[in-house]
Amino acid sequence: MPAAGARRRFDTATIDAAGLDRQTLARNFVRGAVQMVMIDGFFHADPHPGNIVVDLTSGRLTFLDTGMVGDLEVRHRISLASFLLAFRDKDVSALGATLRSLSKPFRETDEREYRRQFEQRVGPLIHAPPGHPAPLQKLVSEALDVLRRSGY
Repeated sequence: MPAAGARRRFDTATIDAAGLDRQTLARNFVRGAVQMVMIDGFFHADPHPGNIVVDLTSGRLTFLDTGMVGDLEVRHRISLASFLLAFRDKDVSALGATLRSLSKPFRETDEREYRRQFEQRVGPLIHAPPGHPAPLQKLVSEALDVLRRSGY
């Protein structure tokens, strides 16, 4: 049961009425997610609005339902940081190499063909037109599909 003053959903009208700044809440959520994944290496793997309580008196965020959690070794956290930097820098080659380094082959692979497919399918997504951010969700979906089809 949530503490008094807490809400189980991101009801923006109620959050606004409580005088909480949604930008601050969003920033605190991102900071918490980065802390969990990159620093702690142990994270909540299902952070949708139904699993996060906003305390309306303090703005404190609490994650609920820890049935889905993840654990990342330091080397995976470093690879994730490399992935984010490659994404920021729009470096398709580094992005593909980082994702491959996080994968294990499940059949014989062709590294050259993997790189070619990755460049062909992910390149256009990462190099979005000016004023249009690269669609991270689609980019990750395409990248994972290339990995799988390439045997990783």
